[in-house]
Amino acid sequence: MANTNQPAGKPASSPLNRLFQRKTVDQIQTEYAHGELKRSLGPINLILLGIGCIIGAGIFVRTGNAAALHAGPAVMISFVIAGVVCAFAGLCYAELASVLPVSGSAYTYSYATVGEFGAWIMGALLLLEYGLAASVVAVGWSGYAVSLMHDLGWLIPAEFTQAAGKFVITQAATFQVTDPTISLNAVTGILPDGDSVQFLASSSASIPGVHEASLAQYDVVNAAANGAYALTNAADIHVANGIVATLNGATEVLGDGGALREVAAGTAITVPPGSILQLPADTAIPIPADHVIASVANLPAVVVVLAMMLLLIVGVSESATVNNVIVAIKVAVIVAFIVVGAQYVNPANWQPFIPEPTGEPGVFGWDGILRAATIVFFAYIGFEAVSTAAGEAKNPQKDMPFGILGSLLICTVLYMATALSPSPNSTSPRGCYRRERVRSGMGLAAKSIKSAPSPALPRSSSC
Repeated sequence: MANTNQPAGKPASSPLNRLFQRKTVDQIQTEYAHGELKRSLGPINLILLGIGCIIGAGIFVRTGNAAALHAGPAVMISFVIAGVVCAFAGLCYAELASVLPVSGSAYTYSYATVGEFGAWIMGALLLLEYGLAASVVAVGWSGYAVSLMHDLGWLIPAEFTQAAGKFVITQAATFQVTDPTISLNAVTGILPDGDSVQFLASSSASIPGVHEASLAQYDVVNAAANGAYALTNAADIHVANGIVATLNGATEVLGDGGALREVAAGTAITVPPGSILQLPADTAIPIPADHVIASVANLPAVVVVLAMMLLLIVGVSESATVNNVIVAIKVAVIVAFIVVGAQYVNPANWQPFIPEPTGEPGVFGWDGILRAATIVFFAYIGFEAVSTAAGEAKNPQKDMPFGILGSLLICTVLYMATALSPSPNSTSPRGCYRRERVRSGMGLAAKSIKSAPSPALPRSSSC
């Protein structure tokens, strides 16, 4: 990391001064001109690289969460806001990547602006970012890959599907709970006055009697007191017959036309047949000990990291080709989802397009739209990874801005189109984005997307 900007015949600078020595733009461009990296990436490769780094299963999950809890149908505005913010950051990256066309990305930009010490810190942060991001994505990929292989009948031993020490269900298990506390999230119930309302995520209630729930193979549970286990994620209780639930606390519900109303604690709610209630996470459950095993290692995550490493070692042309194929699969799945979902779009569910605020910070209204924008912003993270390929671009001055901004634009359009596809069995402007939406065909689509990680560069987002 020595600085060649030291004039000839001058004494060496002190260690303190060296911390702030900088490389000039001419020096960096000279390094690029004499670099040994193969310059084989054109504008299309860079755009596909950006799409591969940006898009993941978060295109479904973050869209549903942001809409259901914060913005409603106006989540499309949230995507536009987040996209514009990312575009400004993208312009900065595009300008720097075209002027300083080397593979160091933010490390090189720091070296040219604040000096060697700042560049060293930035390099350490980049290693931390990509190391953590790659591990998170590998774990996410592993979960979807294990699920997909299970659906196809290819079973992996449960002890090799999670991080060491986690408790994994070895086989599908059914258990019973008595008088449980449940969540009424997205449930449509009938109040004592006969009004039909939809409950929000914060609605908690108790139901009498013995009820059955289940865990699938490879589900993860937590250790609880007295050698028992507790749920890591919510578990479903299917209501075959109508049941009466008693609210544990006052809550707000959605009435006719999406209007909010307050329901007092202790109110008896009639839950119709066919409803799905949820046991909240951390609920203690009676699972036999022989149905649970402590995991040894997440073998699929290790395998995919090694596979991506070997692909990158082979060369940038080969990894870019594989990335292009995988991105084509990703986009094809998303477009298919949009086309199928478009057949069920009911514009009546978009009224009001911007739901009335509830009075809670970040819950609907313009405050909710901005809150949703901060959530979906993370679905865009990854576009900056294109700048790390500047040293391998054929014409970085022209192609880098094209790749960064082009990938952002395409992903924004895909995000907004996905947000336009609500669940067909919803009736309220907020409810149309609730649990049914995430639980439907998105599962298979998300598996297809997450089972195809982008190999060209590690993603900086788990979405």
